[in-house]
Amino acid sequence: MSSDLIGLARRVAANYNLKPKSVEVIQGGGIKTVWKIGTEHGPLCLKRLRQPVDKASFSINAQNYMAQKGVKVPAIIPAKGEKLFVMLEDQLFVMYQWVTGRDLNFEKMSDLEQGLYGIAEFHRGSAGYLPPENCRISSKLGRWPQYYNSVLGRLRDWKKAAGAAATIPVSRVFLANADHFINLGQKAEALLASSPYIDWVNQVDRQKNLCHQDYGTGNAVLTSKGVYVIDLDGVTYDLPARDLRKIINKCMGNAGRWDIKLLQKIVGWYVRVNPLTPNQLRVLYIDLLFPHVFHDTAKNPFHKNKPIDPAKLAKSVRLELLKEKVLAPLIGRI
Repeated sequence: MSSDLIGLARRVAANYNLKPKSVEVIQGGGIKTVWKIGTEHGPLCLKRLRQPVDKASFSINAQNYMAQKGVKVPAIIPAKGEKLFVMLEDQLFVMYQWVTGRDLNFEKMSDLEQGLYGIAEFHRGSAGYLPPENCRISSKLGRWPQYYNSVLGRLRDWKKAAGAAATIPVSRVFLANADHFINLGQKAEALLASSPYIDWVNQVDRQKNLCHQDYGTGNAVLTSKGVYVIDLDGVTYDLPARDLRKIINKCMGNAGRWDIKLLQKIVGWYVRVNPLTPNQLRVLYIDLLFPHVFHDTAKNPFHKNKPIDPAKLAKSVRLELLKEKVLAPLIGRI
């Protein structure tokens, strides 16, 4: 299998103005594959992407736009004819600059700080991106209310499913807490509706800022020039708060508690580079209040039919309960 992948990479490389000295499979096992291509000018990164062309074109052109602006993302190496990607056997390939550095560990405070600077620079640097006409635009701008409503509908459906299988331990944990988190989600829904969320959406729509959607350990590389943000396959137009919310929830999960000082540090590091107004921070805190973690943990057993240890769902419950006391004074009256 590895030899087949190496042969495939060499055939793709023939579409570029370079001669591979070595080819190494870095990540395989599925459609998404990553190779390290050694050349006389140093290593390059070749990726086979999962997305169809019209969808991938949005993120590929976004990355090229940002790299040309000097934003710290891997530059795209053009193929012959200045094409940004290569199609071979109905599969899509992109060649990138190889970023030399080390992965940040977001459980380490100094790394977390650098990671926040990195994503803040990414958000600022993405401004102004206009995709080509022939691609499928990815945007979640203005869609948080619909997403909240969809999640609450799922929680209600899963409550019925859990009730029908109440003897299963994970169902008992879910049933004991579902009503509380449905109510909490409804509170967050109402708070978002009366917040300056739409004003921020309109601002980002004018500025054309991007959200990474999957930023964290593994997608942030510390180099001698600063933090490079990699794996931009899922970029979309949305508020930067979406990335921040995911980072904060993951950090609190790693800590096993909701820590107001840690929250203040994360937000403080971010706003040093990309300032947020008090109204924008309130939108972030409202989104953090919504029971994303409870929903995402319950998704495996109740939506994907993948069993989990009931203790994992119980842990998400404890975290979600702890956050309410931390976020309430930041949001105002809940």
